[in-house]
Parts: sequence; structure tokens; C-alpha cells
Amino acid sequence: MKNILAFVLFTLAIPLFASPLKVGDKAPNLVSHTLKGKAINLKELLKEKPVYLKFWATWCQYCQAEMPQLAELNKNHSDKIAIITVNVGINDSIDNINAYFNRNNLSLDTVFDTNGEITQNFGVLGTPYHILIEQSGKVALTSFLHSDKIDAYIAALPEKE
Repeated sequence: MKNILAFVLFTLAIPLFASPLKVGDKAPNLVSHTLKGKAINLKELLKEKPVYLKFWATWCQYCQAEMPQLAELNKNHSDKIAIITVNVGINDSIDNINAYFNRNNLSLDTVFDTNGEITQNFGVLGTPYHILIEQSGKVALTSFLHSDKIDAYIAALPEKE
């Protein structure tokens, strides 16, 4: 019940101060560190390859269902797209994330959005939420669930030499 309440409050609060990004919009920068201490700077990452952001929470069942597929994409395509997960931080904790990853033998670059600023800046409307960003910095695709469109976008990216 707590998880449902947190999701509802999260979904209702976001439209009050953020508008969702649309295809073609310039993505805001994201400067942070992963849970493992790796520096993340979206502008710098985009100099090398497109970026796939997944906003999620450990209490979100859809998010959990998608994570193994996301980890597989990361394993198979990290040469042509940077995959970063952003935990929205609502009713969640770094301990929960680490326990979830350990329990499911997953390893993904993950940022914890402690104060909700990243989630707000990207206009995220709920979890899960996916944003694909072209190297130009423009949004290529947004989606509430992982879809065939996301897989097709990644498959169409050129192989890095």
C-alpha cells in the first residue's frame, strides 16, 4: 500500500513543476555520480555515443521486470549506447537498490536522485520511464515501458570501430 501511495503522490506532483520532454527537445544535462562513484556528465557521454536513461524504483514491479533485459542490452551494446538508470529516490534507498542488484545479479550504472532534481529536470511522469537521447543532445524517444521501438533504435545504431 505504501508503494502505491508513493507512486500516486509522485505521479500527481510531477506535473506541478515539470513538463515532459518530447521527441526533438534538447535534453537537460545530468551531472552526478553512480552508486559506485563513477562520474556521470551527460554532455560528455554524448560526445561518445547516444544515451539511454531509465527512471525507476525498486518498488515498481514493471521496473523490476525490465531490469534483466536492460542489463542484457548494456552487456551487448555498451559499445554503441550508454545506459544509465536513475532511481527516482521516492520511498527508496541506496540499500534497497544494492540489495535488489545483488539479489538479481545485476550491474548497471545507477544514479540515486536523492532530492528529485534529476527526475524533475527530465519531466519524468512516473516509473518506469525511458528516454533515449541522440548524440546531438536531442530526445529521440520517450516511453513508459521498454518497447520494441527502443530495441529497434539501439539495433539501428552503427557499430563502433
